[in-house]
Amino acid sequence: MNRKPSPRRRVGLHVEITRLLQERALTAIDIAATLEKEQAGVDSALRGMERRGEVIRMPHPPGTWAKWALRGKA
Repeated sequence: MNRKPSPRRRVGLHVEITRLLQERALTAIDIAATLEKEQAGVDSALRGMERRGEVIRMPHPPGTWAKWALRGKA
């Protein structure tokens, strides 16, 4: 399979999410809007990152969106 070389290397979604969360805790909606990605894909990536212990879901009151943060930054 021949692939054309791309001008810039593609970065995985989890890497982009990690870069965003280094600055501050964000909701999945904020992350999806910033990265211009589907929210379902961002939600899935965040749950996978939570399973691996990379991110945590911040405590939040009922009826509000949960914020996510990197484990060491919370």
